[in-house]
Amino acid sequence: MMPLPPPCDIYAVTGRPVLHSRSPFLFQPLFGELSGAFYLRLAARTAAEALAAATHIGVTGLNVTAPFKEEMLRLSDHADPAARNIGAANALTLTRDGITAWNTDHHGVSGALAAAGCDPAGKRAVVLGAGGAARAAAYGIMQAGGMVTVVNRTFDKGRVLAELFCCRARPLEKLDELLADADILVTAIPDPTAVITRNHLHAGLTVLDADYKGTALMRLCEKAGARYIAGSEWLFHQALPSYELFTGRKPDAALMRRGYATPPLSAKRPVALIGFMGSGKTAVGALLAPLLGRELIDTDETIERQCGMTVADIFKEKGEPYFREREQKALTSALAPRRVVSCGGGMILDEGNRRLLREKATVVWLFTDAATTLARIGDDPQRRPLLDVPRVAQRTEELLLKRTPLYASVADLVIDATALTAADIAALIAEELGRLGH
Repeated sequence: MMPLPPPCDIYAVTGRPVLHSRSPFLFQPLFGELSGAFYLRLAARTAAEALAAATHIGVTGLNVTAPFKEEMLRLSDHADPAARNIGAANALTLTRDGITAWNTDHHGVSGALAAAGCDPAGKRAVVLGAGGAARAAAYGIMQAGGMVTVVNRTFDKGRVLAELFCCRARPLEKLDELLADADILVTAIPDPTAVITRNHLHAGLTVLDADYKGTALMRLCEKAGARYIAGSEWLFHQALPSYELFTGRKPDAALMRRGYATPPLSAKRPVALIGFMGSGKTAVGALLAPLLGRELIDTDETIERQCGMTVADIFKEKGEPYFREREQKALTSALAPRRVVSCGGGMILDEGNRRLLREKATVVWLFTDAATTLARIGDDPQRRPLLDVPRVAQRTEELLLKRTPLYASVADLVIDATALTAADIAALIAEELGRLGH
């Protein structure tokens, strides 16, 4: 059976890890203005796995973060000049014509500097680092008319980058004299304060930090009177052109910025597993709970225990409205800290349930298509009362089309559950949660 096109527009960001990403907070307020468009985090172990999952789920616009950027460029069918020159893709568009790689990171650099009152044109800039972020920074500043000198701990790597963009490279020992005459410093290394001291900074310097949480460098800049620009501004300004690539529309920058003020996800929240029947929620939950040291609550099992009958019998004897009422009560009691909650496939049909999930849980959507569902549930209608019908394949497609936008509307993370084992999925979720806040 060929899957039907998704009944909504789905966009996402992927990387490893990705649950920490603030991109959904930037994009979703904008997509909320469109009918049936959602922006998610897509978890995968490799770039190839992420791209296959995005294609399977029906993602049409995909942002990419570390460590997948370079590989995504190689996996794409087409690439824009910026992606080719920088050697990495931070955005993909997936269409019938193939996968096109883009790089908007350089817009993040030039845009953040210009917005802070430091137009790079004619300015002297030092880029500290030689990795992907440094490449984007050097490219962006030079495209904006600035003059770049690359400084890196390993001089040979810095020289390779400089040769790529026809700019200068200098050894780390020259950093003092370079910064004395510089207008701009872009730090693109993991711990810039291991290299930068108070004596390197001066009042005429603008410092753009690739790190979202570069508080130590910010304090040094404050003491020296240098202007400091946080990595969040880099993220914000690279997201603006991504939105336009994905939708063909100009973004509302003010609305986007308000979304960035959303508090980050907390690892302390209960984890709720959602997805269509046969997606593996029960199996994944049983493996995930011990990995996290948490209690597992299966809402269907809770309802069966309280009612003294199976879900199938509840549907037959008391009807679906009665079951949905019991389901909401089960979810309300289940959503407590240090729990993994396996939700029934139709849990998201009720707006109250969706609101509870958004407000109280970290929600993981285990995506499956209709063919996978039918292959997994086999001929067991006793556990799947909604599919106890003559035209089961058609019914499965209809239910999926109805529920896909509802799953997408509450999910913090999506995983393609058709390609991975339950153990793989549980390990990936545990890894993502373990790196929240780190």
